[in-house]
Amino acid sequence: MLKTESTRFFGILGISIAAMLPFAAVSAQTAAEHAVVQPVQIQKQGVLAKERAPGAPEEIGSFCGTPLLPQLEGNFVAAKAAPLTVSAITDTLGQIVAFNAWDLSKQQFHTVRARLERIGKHGRVYADTSITTSESALDQLSGEFDSTIYPIDTEYFGQEPLPGIDGDSLVTILLYDIRDESYYDSTQTSFVAGYFLRDNQKKRSEFGRSNEREMVYVDSRAFVRSPKFTLATLAHEFQHLIQFNQDPNEAVWVNEGLSELAIVVCKYPRRSPTYFASDPDLPLTTFNNDLADYDKVYLFFHYLNEHFGGVQAIRAISAESRNGTAGVETGLQTVDASLTFASTFLDWAVANYVDYAVGDNDRFGYRSINLPKLALTGAFTALPVSDQQETVNHYAADFIEFNGGSNLTINIDGVDNSSTFRARVVKYPESGGAPAVEDISLNTANNG
Repeated sequence: MLKTESTRFFGILGISIAAMLPFAAVSAQTAAEHAVVQPVQIQKQGVLAKERAPGAPEEIGSFCGTPLLPQLEGNFVAAKAAPLTVSAITDTLGQIVAFNAWDLSKQQFHTVRARLERIGKHGRVYADTSITTSESALDQLSGEFDSTIYPIDTEYFGQEPLPGIDGDSLVTILLYDIRDESYYDSTQTSFVAGYFLRDNQKKRSEFGRSNEREMVYVDSRAFVRSPKFTLATLAHEFQHLIQFNQDPNEAVWVNEGLSELAIVVCKYPRRSPTYFASDPDLPLTTFNNDLADYDKVYLFFHYLNEHFGGVQAIRAISAESRNGTAGVETGLQTVDASLTFASTFLDWAVANYVDYAVGDNDRFGYRSINLPKLALTGAFTALPVSDQQETVNHYAADFIEFNGGSNLTINIDGVDNSSTFRARVVKYPESGGAPAVEDISLNTANNG
């Protein structure tokens, strides 16, 4: 049971750090007004798309294709990939090269004929011969990979395979019209912006469709519409190439979260995380390649980067051989040995609701972004409130808000014999200013 003094409004957070967990909240005062938004997901072949939730942005959704690719043949060991050098690349400007690319809709390989358009300090840019690209856009792509993406990504996440399988220090960047659902159906509202195919790290004697190169694939339609967006995609996909060299078996949610962070640290624009905000009770450690999944891992690793040492912690997480939550925790402990994944997750969940960062008081907020308002599990303005039965997902949080009044009493009744449920209260003073965050003491039966 929690009693609170007079406040402007406050929220109760039910947070699960293990299995899905039901709980009930019983109150005796007042509350705020927010609608609960529940987006609907539709799975399509190759690409996951999502119907727009109320209040979600009117935009075309882009996805990374890397999580959608099958592991086509054989396995990679957990240690860093050993160099498998073949004949060095000798392609010259203007040369046309045939590449193997993956059709994400038909789930098969096809051939892309591409011309070598630029040779930079760190990368070679090839463009599909069937597309038209401006010279200035190609200059920008090659130049920013050399000057921004390569140095920042390698600083934060580590080294790509170098010289790698191709015996060459340059990364191959293939610009072409990626074949996904939207390639065959123009009415689609989502598309694959790029991908990294790990099987290119195998010799052709092991896998016949290998391009035997360190390379990433980038969608040309997006490039024509917005070169800046494509630079963000390139930063994201290059991180996947680096992660392959650091820890090829990293959990998908960590790998995608680090790639989303690559966009941020390279200072490219990213859309507001409105999909997660509209449905925040999503398990952090489950990744279904939905737009909300990208939002949540983006926010989590952005929070880690802001609060726990930046490069030091992020690079340690990338290089850590343990995967998932264990690897994140180990990486964080290179900054502060007392940090745990569970405690960090709890603070992050509160930060998504509070987002208050003023001066040194930033534990529960973001310094460089302003979050959209989270959809609430419940919002109350009239009393008494009857028992509210809810279930919070694994590594997720539910948010219940009350507005006005004083001497409010709330009872929490969680599942018995579980130590994985946490509850916190966020209190906003009448006079404004920093909110107070307090843990709700729960007994062994998870009642409080």
